[in-house]
Amino acid sequence: MPQSSFHMRIVDSAMEYLSVQSASAVLPLQEPSWSDEVPASLKRRDPRIWQMAYVASLRVMTNLPVKPNAIMVATALGALDETKNFLDGVFTDGLGSPRNFIASVHNSMAGKLAQEFKVAGPNLTLCDGHNSLASAIGACALLQSGDFPALVVAVDENIELLDRLIPHLSPGCKQALGNNKQEGAVAFMLHNKNGNQGPRIRSVGPLFIGDKGPDAACSTLLQSQDPSDQTSVSLPSKTAGSFLSVSVAVHDVFRGSIAGRYALCSFSPSSKAIAIVEVCQ
Repeated sequence: MPQSSFHMRIVDSAMEYLSVQSASAVLPLQEPSWSDEVPASLKRRDPRIWQMAYVASLRVMTNLPVKPNAIMVATALGALDETKNFLDGVFTDGLGSPRNFIASVHNSMAGKLAQEFKVAGPNLTLCDGHNSLASAIGACALLQSGDFPALVVAVDENIELLDRLIPHLSPGCKQALGNNKQEGAVAFMLHNKNGNQGPRIRSVGPLFIGDKGPDAACSTLLQSQDPSDQTSVSLPSKTAGSFLSVSVAVHDVFRGSIAGRYALCSFSPSSKAIAIVEVCQ
């Protein structure tokens, strides 16, 4: 693809900034006691990945004056443990558990959050590998003004079965899944009032880049910015990074009150597409 054509596609695919009202995360390896915040009724019947999404969402709503009117969930693999349990039932008994099946459907997480927090507006799950967060933020551009604030939750889990399966996968799948050891949930409350002040976020892409290197593509985006604006910083892209690495990096920028503009690049080896989450604070 010619450089000028690629440059135009990146600029044209950038959405308007949304304001970030709050950000929170649940990262079990860093916070073993996170499940203490799960209500007993949810802990008994709901899968672990739903519980992580619930606690991250609950935290992000703390001290906010209004609840969300829409929910966007970003996940690469969905409820892996529930999918495994359903298939185990199919192979052992010939019939999988209906509860496991319901929980294994990716959009069930968005529906569950909508039920728990009484969100009557749109809810949608975006499954786009390493680019899932960018796709979920981009989907917010489809919302009507009355659908904001919007809750965006990125969530994925790691289960022991993956470690046994990965050695038997194709080289491409190994590249996509090999370093996916990070699990957790990251939540953001977004509003469409995107003035020039305060924390802001937008997504660019996903864009198919073929054999073009993801770092070069990210550099093209940075070159398109107004040089008189804040200094741009590109985090190194990792083609085999975890599905949550960009989400956690965005959370760290906002929670750490790190000033500046950051272009956080993700790349999906399976789709050969790049996505960029750009944050300003």
